[in-house]
Amino acid sequence: MESVGHDHSKKSPMTVKEFAWRVAGPRDFFINLVVNATIPFWVFKGMDLVPLTGSHSVASVVLPMSFLLCTLTTFFGWFNAVKERRAGVVEPALVEGTKWAGQAWINGFSVGLPAFLIVLGITFGVDQYAPDASVGFWAAVLGIGFGAGVLGYVLHSMAIVRGGAIGRAAI
Repeated sequence: MESVGHDHSKKSPMTVKEFAWRVAGPRDFFINLVVNATIPFWVFKGMDLVPLTGSHSVASVVLPMSFLLCTLTTFFGWFNAVKERRAGVVEPALVEGTKWAGQAWINGFSVGLPAFLIVLGITFGVDQYAPDASVGFWAAVLGIGFGAGVLGYVLHSMAIVRGGAIGRAAI
């Protein structure tokens, strides 16, 4: 039976928030999981135990990753919000000419720099109080991979929501 007066063939676009947490966030989780588990897999290949600190350690992978992942994931969250809003995939539409990239980089660095400093502090603490601590190969690979995946999901989704708040048409 067909309902009269309703066109069910055309779905309204998702909101930026729905897109962020239901589509882009999960996608970013898997991208970060795969990429950031592959790195320690290759770096630590052949090692049974991986030291937490030192030149060839969990910290040697996680320190640069903390800055890069947080900065780039945040920037690309804004980028995806702008792209999808321009394409009409998500609402609200973006007012053309809206400047966003500078804000996105500032936001990215404001997330990446503190993340790096936090991980650096943790690294110094572990090095001071447990300098010989290590974990198994798979614990290092999967711990880094899943940690990066969760961080990517949350940061990317939050950045999309922030990117969805700029350049709205006046009502």
